[in-house]
Amino acid sequence: MTALAYYQIHLIYTLPILGLLGLLTSPILTKFDIYKISILVFIAFSATTPWDSWIIRNGAWTYPSAESGQGVFGTFLDVPYEEYAFFVIQTVITGLVYVLATRHLLPSLALPKTRSSARSLALKALIPLPIIYLFTVHPSPSPDPLVTDHYFYMRALSLLITPPTMLLAALSGEYAFDWKSGRAKSTIAAIMIPTVYLIWVDYVAVGQDSWSINDEKIVGWRLGGVLPIEEAMFFLLTNLMIVLGLSACDHTQALYLLHGRTIYGNKKMPSSFPLITPPVLSLFFSSRPYSSQPKRDLELAVKLLEKKSRSFFVASAGFPSEVRERLVGLYAFCRVTDDLIDSPEVSSNPHATIDMVSDFLTLLFGPPLHPSQPDKTLSSPLLPPSHPSRPTGMYPLPPPPSLSPAELVRFLTERVPVQYHFAFRLLAKLQGLIPRYPLDELLRGYTTDLTFPLSTEAVQARKTPIETTADLLDYGLCVAGSVAELLVYVSWASAPSQVPATIEEREAVLVASREMGTALQLVNIARDIKGDATEGRFYLPLSFFGLRDESKLAIPTDWTEPRPQDFDKLLSLSPSSTLPSSNASESFRFEWKTYSLPLVAYAEDLAKHSYKGIDRLPTEVQAGMRAACASYLLIGREIKVVWKGDVGERRTVAGWRRVRKVLSVVMSGWEGQ
Repeated sequence: MTALAYYQIHLIYTLPILGLLGLLTSPILTKFDIYKISILVFIAFSATTPWDSWIIRNGAWTYPSAESGQGVFGTFLDVPYEEYAFFVIQTVITGLVYVLATRHLLPSLALPKTRSSARSLALKALIPLPIIYLFTVHPSPSPDPLVTDHYFYMRALSLLITPPTMLLAALSGEYAFDWKSGRAKSTIAAIMIPTVYLIWVDYVAVGQDSWSINDEKIVGWRLGGVLPIEEAMFFLLTNLMIVLGLSACDHTQALYLLHGRTIYGNKKMPSSFPLITPPVLSLFFSSRPYSSQPKRDLELAVKLLEKKSRSFFVASAGFPSEVRERLVGLYAFCRVTDDLIDSPEVSSNPHATIDMVSDFLTLLFGPPLHPSQPDKTLSSPLLPPSHPSRPTGMYPLPPPPSLSPAELVRFLTERVPVQYHFAFRLLAKLQGLIPRYPLDELLRGYTTDLTFPLSTEAVQARKTPIETTADLLDYGLCVAGSVAELLVYVSWASAPSQVPATIEEREAVLVASREMGTALQLVNIARDIKGDATEGRFYLPLSFFGLRDESKLAIPTDWTEPRPQDFDKLLSLSPSSTLPSSNASESFRFEWKTYSLPLVAYAEDLAKHSYKGIDRLPTEVQAGMRAACASYLLIGREIKVVWKGDVGERRTVAGWRRVRKVLSVVMSGWEGQ
């Protein structure tokens, strides 16, 4: 077999993997990821160059000469150019694997409970360094490669790895190997996957004589009889060092996200790479304490969403960490307020609860604003006109009212059940980042929900708040379009430089988000027709059954003439119905698909109409937005494909199918939908 030159090792083994990882991570790679990997490349290049030059001069390893035909392109400080490329390639490969392995994690959940533990460990790590230097730095008795020193490579490796690894482990080892949050598994995967691959590449290269290790400078243990154990340890330990460095960056980001206001007031995270700024080091060494309350709040929010909004929580992994943590807080608030208002066992007076939530919004954001430029309002041809109270394309947001921690604590203590304090505190962290009016729309949707379950009188009169298609779409706008609009503001807060410059452009993005949110709500309604009916909730418009005249904005349907008797069948499922109950066979002869498929079709039209506007969101959130939308819209496809005849049970999507669809859309854009 023809021996491979060093550059051929790169062409055949390292660069293709680097390209594949770049392709896989390109939709989710953020500026912060690039900063992290770039600074690690700089450090690896700067630290390894003199070390590699030193061990080459001491004869630890060599490379073929140019005359052999396998030679290197050239050297600098005795180090081949291809070796410099390896410094970069290895660091980037490990960095991209780290991105893939940790993207599903929330950085803040792995934070140590207190600052003191990291601080004391970091200081203790400095104590043994002089001893390590004493026993590892002393050079070989002679720089002559022929002089036997079987522990030279091992000592040299200790010199390169031990000091920075000990310091990084002290600063962020507890963070990187936190088992409770799941980060430890991802850290180990990020270390071992590139390590195993690069050890194999090294095995091939040494076997091909692309480079060689001096037997006089190693202990003599070889993997497979070919690769010195020192080479395997080099990749394991350098990848450990790289991953700990990346973890230190995430540790820093987590401190900013969870405790930025406590430590630095309202200062934002530096736009330049944060690890090399003096304020960041003070995060680790400052004696100023921080509370464990924000982490507990986030943990409770995650636990809630994993139980009640699994689709969103899984899809949210596509968002950058800063956006994702804010969205988790926002969604948790929406779920909690829905429970507060909708559950009799939680609140005996739901209208008073709505007033309480409205008062909380006033505390955070001030009174409702009125549109200053109504002529700039854009309307979707597929949705009802915006509510008159909705301001238009507002950015930047007006300054929020001043809110002291004591005021927040007083409000929560006096008016909010203690088990829900966490969600209100998480929303308070979004003060100044989102406007109030979408949350007011959400409360308007809750008010509609309070008309359910229908009273006996309403059942007898065939009366529901959803009389026409316009009513249904307006309800969808309130409970889902509003939340999608808030997502846009959260994304703008993370990337203010990518906010559209004009009101018209901003309004186009906001309208698109409202279309998408409403589309997802229609899918939910189409899926839950039977379940809602058994709870006395009826979201199908009465106009579908010929019981009301349709509005100008109508959802196309396939039936030639409406059937009022079908609505009576639905009513018979209601707990408060006085109509004759349908027996099991009759109930299951209800043609659920007849009424669900028009909703799904209209939802898909709304979603497609929104794609262009959503693609104008900040670049780093587009993958997450597509993932979240695809995850929900897949339920609609499940309804179309799986439901047969009159079977109206609630549809779910297998986890593997959801993941496959999300990956397809993230990698291929909307075409993957």
